[in-house]
Amino acid sequence: MTGLSDAHAANRVRELALALPEATEQDHHGFPSFRVGGRIFATLRDPGRVNVMLDEDGIRTAIGDHPDLCEPVMWGEKLSAVAVDLERADTTLLADLLADAWEGKAPKRLADERAIDRMARRPFGAEAREVYGADGVHDFARRAILDALALGPGDRLIEVGCGGGLLLRDATRLGAVATGVDHSDEMVELARERAADARVERADAGDLPFEDGSFDAYAMSIVLMFVADGGRALTEARRVLAPGGRLAVYTSGPELRGTPALPEPLATRVHLREDDELEALALAAGFADCAVTDDDGAQLLTARVR
Repeated sequence: MTGLSDAHAANRVRELALALPEATEQDHHGFPSFRVGGRIFATLRDPGRVNVMLDEDGIRTAIGDHPDLCEPVMWGEKLSAVAVDLERADTTLLADLLADAWEGKAPKRLADERAIDRMARRPFGAEAREVYGADGVHDFARRAILDALALGPGDRLIEVGCGGGLLLRDATRLGAVATGVDHSDEMVELARERAADARVERADAGDLPFEDGSFDAYAMSIVLMFVADGGRALTEARRVLAPGGRLAVYTSGPELRGTPALPEPLATRVHLREDDELEALALAAGFADCAVTDDDGAQLLTARVR
């Protein structure tokens, strides 16, 4: 690599590493190192290479999956890091490895928050793409929403928090004109791949970039519990629905707190609402015919626009 390329590669590592919560850069024996909670998770020791401090399993996995890009770094007889070729490694791989190393070194408070973001609040990374791109993910919620909305040819659907786009895909197969939004850039990309006939954009539940009355149906699947201002999200839903529009929101109630469906620490960081609270939010947003079907904490809120 040339010196200019080395500088560009170092800046790419620096940008990705310092984007992680509370990450800092410090000198380590004359080399840049990246730390969280005072612990090093990556160093730039060689031109065009970054040493990423994964655990032993993570190191072996990285080398096994990418033998042409990753090499072991030994400290005595112990595996201590994986050296990544910055000239050939793409940004997605580099970001995933740095995030894994950061999680292994971060204080539990930060690691828990990051793990929840990575897999639930704002999914990103290879594992999240694999989970949300799988055909069976949240299929129970998807079926319940589609049954409730009874989409037909020409129905204009919006799904808020569309994840990997499987509901959008199924809706287009029913003849609907489907639009999805998500606030995760990676989920937007994934949904565009999985639901090629749908329109997918980046947006937030409380600020949708569409005109009043643009849609006939509104879907939200296991997203509302991550939205602090549920009233605002439902008010936006009401705004973008045309007269006669239908709403179906699948979410989790307090009964699921601490169960395998909603384990800690995730359960303490979401907004769980009783059935009557959900109905009240929908009524306050201007919906009619509001009802909640509750199956041991699995809630389906349905409503209509008069």
